[in-house]
Amino acid sequence: MSLWAVLMAAAFVACSATQMGSSANAAGSDVAVAIKTDRTAVAPGQALTITITVTNTSASAQQLRFATGCQTDYEFLDGAGNVVTSSHQMCTQALSQRTLEPGASFADSHVWTRGALDPNQVTPGNYQLRGVLLAVGDTVRSSTVPVSVP
Repeated sequence: MSLWAVLMAAAFVACSATQMGSSANAAGSDVAVAIKTDRTAVAPGQALTITITVTNTSASAQQLRFATGCQTDYEFLDGAGNVVTSSHQMCTQALSQRTLEPGASFADSHVWTRGALDPNQVTPGNYQLRGVLLAVGDTVRSSTVPVSVP
């Protein structure tokens, strides 16, 4: 495969609110990842807003490096803890970095829409949702929050 083809393929690599919903966080390395949703059940035609917050929990600045333009993602887990789908967001091939000072954080918002023509649909049931920090060498996942898909 030519270098041009590799670069073009990499350019389109897919990366994997209110207190009404659920929230959870988990610590890993020197950062904590938290997830919050605006609802706990998503009926057909509704959207679920997912906020993922990354916080530096250490006493020193943390340098986060990213291999794509995406810095966070989310995953739906089944009852056995297996990933059944993620955001399937399209990420630009852009190396980037972000410095988080002690106690500093950043948040990304994602929207998952439950519609017949939307990608990454799941069958009706009960799931766990978790946030993912996509930092190179330091992928950190949050605790899970319940999401019902009736």
